[in-house]
Amino acid sequence: MAQNRRVFLKSLATVAATSSLSCQTNTKSQDTGTFEATPLRPPEPEIWSPAGEEDDELFPLGVQVGDVSEDSAIVSVQSNASVIEIRLMIAEDDVWAPFKSLLDVQVIGGFAQVVLSELPPDVAFCVAAFAPQTTGRSSVTRFRTAINSDGWRVFQFGVTSCLGGNLPWPNLSAVAEYHLDFFAFLGDSVYADGSVSAEQYWANWQRTLSQQGMRDLTSSTSVVATWDDHEVDNNWSWNSTSQINDKYANGLAMFRRAFPQQYGSQGSGLWRKISWGAVADVFVLDCRGERQSGQYISDEQLLWLIEGLTESTARFKFILNSVPIIDYTNLLGGNEADDRWQGYPEQRSQLLGHIENNGSEGVLFLSGDFHFAQHARVSPPGEVGDTLFEVLCGPGGSFLNPIGDLAVETEQFLWSMSAWNSAVITADPGTGEVHVAFIGDDGGSLHELSMML
Repeated sequence: MAQNRRVFLKSLATVAATSSLSCQTNTKSQDTGTFEATPLRPPEPEIWSPAGEEDDELFPLGVQVGDVSEDSAIVSVQSNASVIEIRLMIAEDDVWAPFKSLLDVQVIGGFAQVVLSELPPDVAFCVAAFAPQTTGRSSVTRFRTAINSDGWRVFQFGVTSCLGGNLPWPNLSAVAEYHLDFFAFLGDSVYADGSVSAEQYWANWQRTLSQQGMRDLTSSTSVVATWDDHEVDNNWSWNSTSQINDKYANGLAMFRRAFPQQYGSQGSGLWRKISWGAVADVFVLDCRGERQSGQYISDEQLLWLIEGLTESTARFKFILNSVPIIDYTNLLGGNEADDRWQGYPEQRSQLLGHIENNGSEGVLFLSGDFHFAQHARVSPPGEVGDTLFEVLCGPGGSFLNPIGDLAVETEQFLWSMSAWNSAVITADPGTGEVHVAFIGDDGGSLHELSMML
């Protein structure tokens, strides 16, 4: 059964065979009262295979693509060449056609980052880097631009957190086969504890990016990432950690180097919105870098999130949240509540109350950090937030928290599990259904659930 479900989920992403078209879901048209199928993503060619040989000495970490929009993508390349060419191919029916090449891209300090612009929406691309006057090239990375306001289809992405062990992260290799719309990292993607200099941080990131699971994943789709504590230092705070200013600056710079990303306009620049047109808005939070003066996040970030949710016309609003917003009083009491939203009740209630009072549809919190997977209501029955849901994703590799297997299912805590996993989330904007499959190291589905949002 797990294998059959795995094939079904992949069919939503690839739609490569005629039989997969029958997996389209029916949605009722408000205009005609008839039922219509929510479109699936169009099929894509097999990954582009350019001439030349992959050269891990010239391009040791492949190519990373991040924070795609409907018309752009950010590309990072680590290279030991001084000048490179970045070549972009576009999917046209069942073949790859040349789209654009960036010549004479300067590599500074072993690193180059460029923005690919003027791209068409919701189209598959492949990108690779080449070293002029050699036969060497990088591995190929496939990605897809975001859906625009005119687009409407089933949307599929992946999520995990906490990569502190279980090398080389086989669950990342497994979900790479889905060729997702994007993949989200919710924090603790690197354990750089004790680092101070940029060189020390980057050494940890090199170890992360070179793992086979990460290489497979980042060559299969674009990434969207936020951080938690280990990207800087274990349980760091602005008051208790020595050399925190240097650690923060260097850790942030290397995090951006590893996972290319847009810059937010305020604070750390990490909180930002990634739009997938009328289908989904993805709100990326920074729940670590703004913990000051008794606040979990800054007033500016909280206002930005509330206003963004209010103004969003997208069918789904996915909130990427490094540490859960669930009230764990009935499971953990107040234990370490100051390390999650629960310890900041005023801001938490303000956010949840606003979502409920304004009738925002399609809101789902996605979180990590706790080292077990879970599906739960954000609050106990009768409390603010009890109509909202959160899904904990991962860990992809860190130690397994036994609470996931020991927790008793209740009206609030609907399901939990302790196992290494990455989640594949399939969202149908026509029906409002969100399906979550937790994929294990063997590529099978460990558990699946659905909810209507």
